[in-house]
Amino acid sequence: MNRLQSPKYLTASTLFALAAALSGTAAAQSYPVKAVRIIASNIGSPQDIVPRILQAHLAEYLGQAVLIEGRTGAGGVIAAAEVAKSPADGYTILSAADNLPTAHHLIRPIPYDGLKAFAPITRLVSAPPVLAASAAFAPKTLAEFIAYAKANPGKVTLANSGSGTRGHIASAMLAGEAGIELNLVPFKGAAPVGVALLSGEVNTAFVQPIGIVQNVRTGKVKALAVAGKSRVAQFPDTPTVAELIPGFEAVSWFGVLAPAGTPRDVVARLNREFSRAAAQPDSREKIAGIGLNVDTTTPEEFAAFLDMESEKFGRVIRQYKITAD
Repeated sequence: MNRLQSPKYLTASTLFALAAALSGTAAAQSYPVKAVRIIASNIGSPQDIVPRILQAHLAEYLGQAVLIEGRTGAGGVIAAAEVAKSPADGYTILSAADNLPTAHHLIRPIPYDGLKAFAPITRLVSAPPVLAASAAFAPKTLAEFIAYAKANPGKVTLANSGSGTRGHIASAMLAGEAGIELNLVPFKGAAPVGVALLSGEVNTAFVQPIGIVQNVRTGKVKALAVAGKSRVAQFPDTPTVAELIPGFEAVSWFGVLAPAGTPRDVVARLNREFSRAAAQPDSREKIAGIGLNVDTTTPEEFAAFLDMESEKFGRVIRQYKITAD
């Protein structure tokens, strides 16, 4: 050890840094010592339901109570802002949807620093939306839908669950990439979209597979195409949009994040326990029952995925001049 490495010559700032590092390690090793709160950005939605499915397993693995609270509003921004401003100690976690990486492209000013405000833990689940049509709508395939829309510009209605949602973005992408003019109709949530589709109030909508399985089987709704990389088990004969429009993909997903600055060891522990809880057979069965796929990642993979989503859909938002109410 040279003279400057000797404890006698360590500066006050160096000693402070060492103490902080040791303190952080100790905190991570003892984590958690109290209840963990999960703030869901939409009550009654998958980002609320999925944590409740995992709740008992998480409490067992963490050795502490796991509380789930809803903060609906402003496209998830209210929940995200609360978590972003919370202490970075692993006790307040955001359960967010796919609008998280696009919110800062749509809402300005936004009360937190975009994705920089969060430490990604893991993506939990994903599901590709399905382009569905009412029984009264003549086209039966995506190709027929596009041809009909070209012959009737602006007359085909395509519903979504709200301005700036993944369904809205997917609708604008479809119109732009297919070269058609559609009448995009925003609703306040997925439930009224389903009602409007069944009644024939709207011609088409991007919806989750679970929401239309029964109605497709009874002929009340038609599944035209899937907005994911591959076909879905519920509709094995329904092609993907990408089979006609190469590269098209607009998958819905839900995941969990902590405030930026949360110790890496704490994030790693949360990643391990969320992934472990989601992998349990009963969890997988319940998650599949609501039409979702368990799709966990490492924190690093989730961070890279969020950056990619922000870049990809930010470009789409600008290109098609998408706005949020």
